[in-house]
Amino acid sequence: MRLADKAPSVEFLTMQAKIRFFSTALLLLILGLILPARLAFAATVPNVVGQTQTAAGSTIRSAGLSVGKTTQKNDDTAPVGNVIDQSPAAGTTVLAGALVNITVSLGPAGVATVPNVNGQLESVAKSNLQNAGFVVGQTLTQPDPTTPTGYVIATRPAAGTVADAGATVDLIVSVGLSQPQECAVPDVTNQTVEDAREILFATCLSTIGSTTVQSDPVIAAGKVSGQVPTANTLIGYNTTVNLFVSSGSQPPVKNPNVVGMSLTDATTALVNTGLTLGFVSKQTSNTVKEGLVISQSPLMTALIPLGWPVNLVVSLGPIPDDPGARPQTQAPDVAGLSLAAATAKLINAGLRVGLVANQRSQTVPVGQVIRQSPPPDATVPMSSRVNLVISFGPYGYGLLSGPAYITNYVGNTVSVLNSETDQVVDNLSTGINANGPSGIAIHPDGTKLYVANRPQYGKRAGSLSVIDLAERKVTAIIPVGVAPLGVAISPTGERVFVANEGSSSLSVINTLTNQPFIDMSVPNLGANPFPRGVAAHPNPLRPLVYVTNRTVNSYSDDEQNPYPDQCDALVARPPVNVNPDQCVGSLSIFDIDLKTQVGSVAVGMAPEGVAVHPDGMLVYVANSGDRTVSVVETVFNRVVGVIALDEFGGAPQPLVPRGVAVSPDGNRLYVTDGAGNRLFVIDTTANHAVVGIVPVGKKPYGVAVSPDSLRVYVANTDDNTVSVIDGRSNAVITTIPVGQAPWAFGQFVGPLATVAPPTFDPPGSGAVYALGVTVKITSPTPGASIRYTQDGSIPTATTGTLISNGQSVELTPSATTDKVVLKAVAFKTGWADSEVSEATYTINRLSFFSGGSNP
Repeated sequence: MRLADKAPSVEFLTMQAKIRFFSTALLLLILGLILPARLAFAATVPNVVGQTQTAAGSTIRSAGLSVGKTTQKNDDTAPVGNVIDQSPAAGTTVLAGALVNITVSLGPAGVATVPNVNGQLESVAKSNLQNAGFVVGQTLTQPDPTTPTGYVIATRPAAGTVADAGATVDLIVSVGLSQPQECAVPDVTNQTVEDAREILFATCLSTIGSTTVQSDPVIAAGKVSGQVPTANTLIGYNTTVNLFVSSGSQPPVKNPNVVGMSLTDATTALVNTGLTLGFVSKQTSNTVKEGLVISQSPLMTALIPLGWPVNLVVSLGPIPDDPGARPQTQAPDVAGLSLAAATAKLINAGLRVGLVANQRSQTVPVGQVIRQSPPPDATVPMSSRVNLVISFGPYGYGLLSGPAYITNYVGNTVSVLNSETDQVVDNLSTGINANGPSGIAIHPDGTKLYVANRPQYGKRAGSLSVIDLAERKVTAIIPVGVAPLGVAISPTGERVFVANEGSSSLSVINTLTNQPFIDMSVPNLGANPFPRGVAAHPNPLRPLVYVTNRTVNSYSDDEQNPYPDQCDALVARPPVNVNPDQCVGSLSIFDIDLKTQVGSVAVGMAPEGVAVHPDGMLVYVANSGDRTVSVVETVFNRVVGVIALDEFGGAPQPLVPRGVAVSPDGNRLYVTDGAGNRLFVIDTTANHAVVGIVPVGKKPYGVAVSPDSLRVYVANTDDNTVSVIDGRSNAVITTIPVGQAPWAFGQFVGPLATVAPPTFDPPGSGAVYALGVTVKITSPTPGASIRYTQDGSIPTATTGTLISNGQSVELTPSATTDKVVLKAVAFKTGWADSEVSEATYTINRLSFFSGGSNP
């Protein structure tokens, strides 16, 4: 029997059943243990789209998951910082601890969020801002007892602000604890800039630093929207406060330059920029053609609120002169006299000195009048000007027309600039070592130069060098006070004035003897006044000298001068009043004949340069401490105007007015900005409006204008150059390298040279011509042009027939006379016109009209 055929036993079947039971039970036991364990390590991905990045991270971690890669992406609808996508998607089951990647909105393309850099070191904060796509703007400082020096307190705009990529962000950095003599900064928000300026000065003697125009949804346009340091911050006196000015809810726009445009074109330019035409006034102008814009307010290039009105002044043209309406007088003969004697003789005749020019002469001694125009005995209106030509003598050097003499403070030299070639033709020694040439003045007759030698090291007495320009050598060295700076000379050239900053005095020198006339201290000032600038009144009958003093005017002049000045305006201003003793800066007025101070006027902060208008009615003071120019009238010695140079940020900070000059024609005022590397051009005939801002070299100081008002020279201290500017277009003509650290503080441009008179070939003689005569007219001066007449009238640079130098003209007789009187004048830009040459030719009318022949 086979084993397969044998039936299984009961025991065997029972054993198999047990095995199957225990196997199934074991399998069920294992599954029961494993499945719950696997279910315990799974998680569902939450929905974080729409949450901020911070909130999304918290939500993901609360679900037992981890934040994975964070990607940033521009999105036109989602707010900056909100999650716009995630991976895995919401609802997905994943293992616990799995990574969830998110995409965060950067907002619309082209914008970025200002990162929070508060509490970071300034250098680190700048790097983080740049990495975020922003440009770092100004670094403003503010005392803060809780933030270490050099660390960021805040930013403008604030952290979290959405701004255009590449926008400027300013830093506010701590300077630690406030300084001694603390003052709580007043709150000037919602004030105009001018009101804020007066309140800050009245409270803490503070000045405005930068003025930044930016949008603000709450503060009205044109009002202060913020300040640094903030209100109630304790600061030291004289601390600069920076302002933010609202442009309203819209960003500011750049004010277009419409000066010189017609009113129609100017209006179109303003409207196209988003601005409006404000008040239009009209007035006469000697420099701007009728119908064209003289000036605009706010200044050109300023950032101003959208829709802001721009006020314009439009020219009516010059005031017509009617010489016949004035009483007449006869011009006296002043030939052979010195400038001082000629001036006195002209004054006695009711006339004034006009343009003074130089000419070489082998016969007339240096400094004496060669000729005059109008000529002697000519009948002219009272108060007319008589132009003089003064001998330069038989000099050894070439005579230059309108030369500029530049004092080089570190170089110890005076550079001589030729205005025709725009090159340095000589460097003169001042004869003193380790004393930097600083202030300078040219004798009105053009023959001498006076240079203040200011010691470069230590507080020591200085000197005044006298340089003979005909021979270009030092002829005298005169001792003056300590640290001399400003130099001026009387209109007759008889006295020189030197402001001694270190000894608070004014030295007066007799130019005939080169000896001190008197040394006057600046009285009535409790603190050292530190005089710097000096200018003389142009009228010889008013022997007045004006001196700027940089420090606190510690006495009230109200008893002697009851008229309002800048100090009085602050004292009277509610609700904040200022002590009169806090008025910073003054202008002292001296009568040299009386040898005493006759007046004192409170002006702006830290005044420096000073200039008198050619008509003697106004004095201009450049206030380096508050970015203004004070306008002082000379009858009652009172401030009648203040020219603000930084309205609406039209001239970005820093701005330090230093040198000042008035053009000889009286139409333009020029002010150098020693910090902003600019020259401000102001129209004196148009309410003293700023009509130009000209970029020049680094740290400009001295400024002077050529006698014909056609060229302006600016000495740039830090790059050792002189900028030459066209007085008509305000364009920079050229930049000339000179010596080290040019200061040129004073009037440093000399008189014009005179064009040589024309000659005739053939000359007028006793010969009689039958067929007319051809005459060649020539001036020895290269580049000169010629105008001539044949009718007996006197030619000028603008009247008569114009011909080239050396050109021939054909003379013919008239129907009534044989005599032809030929008159000619030679002229050249940058030179004084020649005297008029004259010759008489006889042409036989009968022969001429009958066809005869010449002898």
